[in-house]
Amino acid sequence: MDTLQQPLKLNLYEYSQIQLKQEKSNELRKWIYSLAELLVRLYIANIFFTSGWSKIQNWSSTLFLFADQYQVPFLDPGWAAVMITAGEMGFSLLLVLGFWSRMSALGLFVINALALYSYYGVLKETSLALHDHLHWGLLLLLLMTSKCGYMHCDRLKELAYKTYNHFGSDQGIN
Repeated sequence: MDTLQQPLKLNLYEYSQIQLKQEKSNELRKWIYSLAELLVRLYIANIFFTSGWSKIQNWSSTLFLFADQYQVPFLDPGWAAVMITAGEMGFSLLLVLGFWSRMSALGLFVINALALYSYYGVLKETSLALHDHLHWGLLLLLLMTSKCGYMHCDRLKELAYKTYNHFGSDQGIN
């Protein structure tokens, strides 16, 4: 009998051991990914929070820069200074905590894009600063498209929602 025609002998114990090893490997990969994502969130949040904090420390200089240098489109310079500073600090805190992480990353991405657009004349002269903004934008895109890892408060919301849907409405508990 040809080897392709022989019946497959399946040892269920060996199969279950292989499956168990794969599950452990997948779990380890998820934890490593979650740790890497947390490090990216902390890195990006530190950059934007520090930027917002420096704007608050010297508010008169910030207002001058927004009126004279930054030229944010469609916004009054005073409102732009307030909104961008609040966005840098607020979205950074949400990103660190893992609350609304994708929306926080989107908010910081928009702030980064506005900085690139409004301050491009200065950034193009120093290629390192331009590369920094592009690098941050790519990391923010990564955070916007990634699933919640284990180290997110969003993950707790998902688990609570799944638990409620599993036990709540199907069982008649409202």
